[in-house]
Amino acid sequence: MDAMDPSVLRYGTLVLQAATLLKLIFLLVSFLRSASLRSFCSGTLGAWISKYHKQIQSWWRRQGRDSASAELDEMRCLWARRLMTVIFVFAMLRLILHEAGASHPYNLTNLVMATLGLFFFSFPRLINPSSHDVWYVAVMLSLDASILVQVPEVDVRDVVPFAFAGRILYAVLAKRIGCVVFCVLVHLLQAIQLSRSQEDPPGILYGAHNLIPMFLMMFVCIIAVRRLVRENVVLRVDLQKRTVELGAVS
Repeated sequence: MDAMDPSVLRYGTLVLQAATLLKLIFLLVSFLRSASLRSFCSGTLGAWISKYHKQIQSWWRRQGRDSASAELDEMRCLWARRLMTVIFVFAMLRLILHEAGASHPYNLTNLVMATLGLFFFSFPRLINPSSHDVWYVAVMLSLDASILVQVPEVDVRDVVPFAFAGRILYAVLAKRIGCVVFCVLVHLLQAIQLSRSQEDPPGILYGAHNLIPMFLMMFVCIIAVRRLVRENVVLRVDLQKRTVELGAVS
């Protein structure tokens, strides 16, 4: 057999690759069983994980304290309950108009909004400072999921402005900004996916190059209003404290 036969080179290469892979597996197993790795995992790596876990916990608690005082949290919950009542009335009105023969898109989404609005209208105390963000994320994801169920009849030109004002108001009332970022990103990705699945012109007019700046402007608006609300409440609380102090002195 000729030593330069291509089949010889091919099989020889395969044998070398197999032998190299076995060697690498042997080295990896030896390394994983070594005492130095165990000491690293239990010592250095464990200390590093514990350190950053404590930092994350501290940051998360600080977010809850620094983002607002107790009065700000109560005010957010109060306005969130009122917003849910408005959403319930708005969604029920659209469902009634649809039953009367009017054409309204997203009947499933309106049904979900009405159901959630009635639920929180019946049990308003479920929205409290400790559970507010959980309900916020749950409501936003429920609305996004209800739109995805209706994908064949959904137009991205209707998805973006649909409940736009309500989303902004509810985002302003959320306690932690991380929850707002998550929900805005989910809605953005949903709109981009819908724009890609549609033919022109919606796919062009509402492509990622236009949707990303639009959602970025919305997020900046949310941040600005949240800051204004927080400063207003903090100034009011400070004024009340000063008034009490002046009354005590006099």
